[in-house]
Amino acid sequence: VLGGAPALVAAVQRFARCTVESAPAVEIHAPGLTDTVLRPGEPAPDGADPWRYAREVLRRCEHAAPGRYTLDTSDLSDIDGKLGLGSSAASTAVFVGGLAAAAGRPIVAEAVFREAVDVHRYVQGSGSGADVAASAHGGVFGYTIDGARASVAWPASRPVRAVWSGQPASTPALVAAVGSVPADIREPLLLRIAAASRAG
Repeated sequence: VLGGAPALVAAVQRFARCTVESAPAVEIHAPGLTDTVLRPGEPAPDGADPWRYAREVLRRCEHAAPGRYTLDTSDLSDIDGKLGLGSSAASTAVFVGGLAAAAGRPIVAEAVFREAVDVHRYVQGSGSGADVAASAHGGVFGYTIDGARASVAWPASRPVRAVWSGQPASTPALVAAVGSVPADIREPLLLRIAAASRAG
């Protein structure tokens, strides 16, 4: 997808949630992810930052409505960790939507996608945005890296089951690994994959 090939994207019935409760100032909680609380303007810590996506959303939000925002991605994990279902993308999308709702603005899926995918790519340094699109729009659709979607009618006679390998993986690390393959080997393979994707 990063090379321009189309992809088939399917959302699953696991959900991230953002709840907003009355509070005098903006504070963000993410139980299960971190015990810390994020507030606007706080500097990022040295080292790993569990708030890196939410922090960037806040940085771009000019007027966040006061409230206690709770981001819950427990549905996307189990006792062994993340399930690889795009929890960072989902939490970014629901936080963008939660801020809109708290400010009295309508939640428009495409607007949520555009804002969340910009944040996600900025924080990760790259990314197709497919997991953000699945989080914002739901359903099954064709997708390209520019965010264009094409409707897909998935036949009921072909059920799909998502299977977790039991081993979480880092998307940026996987993308970097592909990028480390010599170009004379990588590019022909990517072109063949893209051609197969377009052919269906």
